[in-house]
Amino acid sequence: MTEFIGDLFSVTYPAGWVALESEDGSGLLLANSESGLARYRQGAVLEAKDQALYISLTPAALFRVLQLSIEPGASAGTLSLSILTKVAETTGTEAGPPKVIRLEDGREVAIRKAAKYAAEGAVALFEVAEGIIVLGLVVGFPGEYEAAEASALAILTSLKFSGTAEALTAAIDPAPPMAGPVR
Repeated sequence: MTEFIGDLFSVTYPAGWVALESEDGSGLLLANSESGLARYRQGAVLEAKDQALYISLTPAALFRVLQLSIEPGASAGTLSLSILTKVAETTGTEAGPPKVIRLEDGREVAIRKAAKYAAEGAVALFEVAEGIIVLGLVVGFPGEYEAAEASALAILTSLKFSGTAEALTAAIDPAPPMAGPVR
C-alpha cells in the first residue's frame, strides 16, 4: 500500500497506482496505471482493466445552493443520498438507483452508478468529518465496474481529514473577504 499525505487529508491506495493532487489541495486523482491516468485526464476512451478515482473534499455548507431539505439529525448516508439525487436531477444525468453502503468503519457512503462515454462509473458521497463531504468519482472500463467500485471503496475508507472546514474553504476559494461595502 502507498500513502498520500496532503495538507488537508491523507489516503492509502494500492501499490502500483498513481496519484495526482489537485492544485488547491482539496482533491486527488488516482488511477491503477500511468496510462490509465493519462487517458482519464484527457477524456480518452478507457481500456480494459483501467480504473480511476477522483476524490474531492467540499464543505457541506457549499451544498446549500442545491436547496436540500434535510431533517435535523439525518444520517450522513441520508445527507449524501439527498445531495447525490439532487445533483443527478440538476444535471440531467441518467443513473441507476442510489444506494447507501455502510463501510467497515461505520461511515455511510451514498453511491449511484451511471454509464457514459464508453465507461462505467459512479458518484460516491459521504461525510468524512463534521461538515466535510467527500465526493468520489469512480470510473472503470465497461463490464469491469465492480472491480473499480471495490478499489474505490477501499481507498475511500482509508481517507482521513486532517484540516479544518475553514482551511478547506480557503483552499477552494482563496480570495480574501472584502473589508467593507463596495461603492
